Amino acid sequence: MPSLSDSAIQTLRSAYFVGADTATFMLLDGAANPAIIDHLYDDEADFSCLFTGELEPDVRETAPYLVELKAGEPFADWVIEHGFGNHWGVVLRSTLARAQLLRRFRQVLFIREEAGDPLFFRFYDPRVLRSFLPTCQGDELWRWFDNIDHYLVEGDEPGLLLRLSAPEERIRFEEIRL
Repeated sequence: MPSLSDSAIQTLRSAYFVGADTATFMLLDGAANPAIIDHLYDDEADFSCLFTGELEPDVRETAPYLVELKAGEPFADWVIEHGFGNHWGVVLRSTLARAQLLRRFRQVLFIREEAGDPLFFRFYDPRVLRSFLPTCQGDELWRWFDNIDHYLVEGDEPGLLLRLSAPEERIRFEEIRL
């Protein structure tokens, strides 16, 4: 996607940071851009890897991360200005602390297929999450939205941001045009 206009960047900032009751987090896919890990460290972002233990450098570079985004901080500005449209990850608003979210998201990194074999679940890819969440019901939906107000994901067309929430135990899609 070509670089975003000033108004598109302002719309993203508003969508990411509106409301004082929740914090903004991003689930990032390190494999989407090798510069992500460097920016996490260089910009001194508050982040954690979803993988545990000591990681080889190539795995660390391509791993998924949970980062708290704060308005006006260098990493948040970089993600807003360069990440949209490139499938870098999913933004969410939550009342939970990063450590609580990290535990929750680590629990869903692997799912079991019908035969019982574990499969790696790339839910932090916006293309995956926007397709997966509408299939959830009941407890499964609650698991994804308990203390999470909404998710923000890229839409399937350029310049479209989707806000996914679950009021009344049903997925609700809101379109935000950039």
